[in-house]
Amino acid sequence: MDWEEEGWEDDYESYTRNEMDNIISGLYDDIMAEVKEVYHSPKQNKNFFFKVHPKRVAYKSIVKQKLFEYLTSGGYIEDNGFEKFKVIFSGQEIDKDFNLITWKKQFNLCPYLFLELADREIISDFRLPKKIKLVFGIKGVSQKINRYKDSDLGIPKNSKPINAIVDNILKCLV
Repeated sequence: MDWEEEGWEDDYESYTRNEMDNIISGLYDDIMAEVKEVYHSPKQNKNFFFKVHPKRVAYKSIVKQKLFEYLTSGGYIEDNGFEKFKVIFSGQEIDKDFNLITWKKQFNLCPYLFLELADREIISDFRLPKKIKLVFGIKGVSQKINRYKDSDLGIPKNSKPINAIVDNILKCLV
């Protein structure tokens, strides 16, 4: 898909030079952080938080805010404050003293949500199962994913609200 097909040809004229410099700088920082995460030495054994997809870096704050609102209002996570939640999308290394975010609904919906976010290029898909385990404390993430993919439906039960969350986030990014 070309940038013309995505509607970028009209958008570039509405930005000032400083705004474009900030957007490009943010993209560069996010891309370099992802390169560092992907190619770091395995001996370092570092684990990183989720990252907003480089394609959506201009909407990073909207993605975090809307996802928090939808997950707390739907009863998927506890409302422990937006500040605690937004750190999980920093792309930074996970601190050893990080307090887990409690997932309150059926556990296979959490990996389904994050895979949908990654498939729609809202977040980066690098090491998603490991990040889900570290952030939400859900064990056997890969097995949960395989189980619902191998089922007759190919999606977990009660996945319609998750699809609605992802669709609503995408609508906010337009």
